[in-house]
Amino acid sequence: MKRIPLIMSMATAAVTVTLLTGCSIHPHQLASAPTAAAVASSAPIPSVVGQTGDAAKKALEGAGLVVKWDAGADFVILPSHWMVVSQLPAAGTSAPAGSIVTLTVTKSAGDSTRAAPAQPSVPIEYKNALSKATSYANLMHMSKQGVYDQLTSQYGEQFAPEAAQYAVDNVKADWNANALAKAKDYETQMAMSPAAIHDQLTSQYGEKFTAAEADYAIAHLND
Repeated sequence: MKRIPLIMSMATAAVTVTLLTGCSIHPHQLASAPTAAAVASSAPIPSVVGQTGDAAKKALEGAGLVVKWDAGADFVILPSHWMVVSQLPAAGTSAPAGSIVTLTVTKSAGDSTRAAPAQPSVPIEYKNALSKATSYANLMHMSKQGVYDQLTSQYGEQFAPEAAQYAVDNVKADWNANALAKAKDYETQMAMSPAAIHDQLTSQYGEKFTAAEADYAIAHLND
């Protein structure tokens, strides 16, 4: 009897292996198998607002997260000198390990290493106008409007209006007391009546006090 040779193709062999092992694994399936990090479950981001930078950094890094600082134009060198005012993503947001959390920080109140903001310089003209205003208000008992007019008058101090306004806004003076001092002068030296004194105090050609300041002066004229 003539034998017929048995020829097994590669495809047939593959099928045979499949039948023997009970499963078939393709090489591409091995390459795409998920890693442990990919299948790890996300965890909620802890809240660190109100904490110092070093404490917040420790808490977030302990949760497997990466900290990024947002300090405006400054650099965070010593996190302990900073306070967290906001965080992004927000607390409670689920994020996988390795996610970046941006912390907006500000210098803590007790940090003495932060230089105080520079105060704007006051022009010398403004300072001189204030010095003159102090003399007119406290030595000559002039009204606020009277001081301003004297500072800007071409027959007076000839300061710029801006300098004069700065002066009367910053001069330390009691305008009610000035009105009363002027009222007593008019009463004792010129024997004027209370009504006439009131008019003189408020007149634009006189002392230029406000009506309220003149009322105060007349009410306390005989104190």
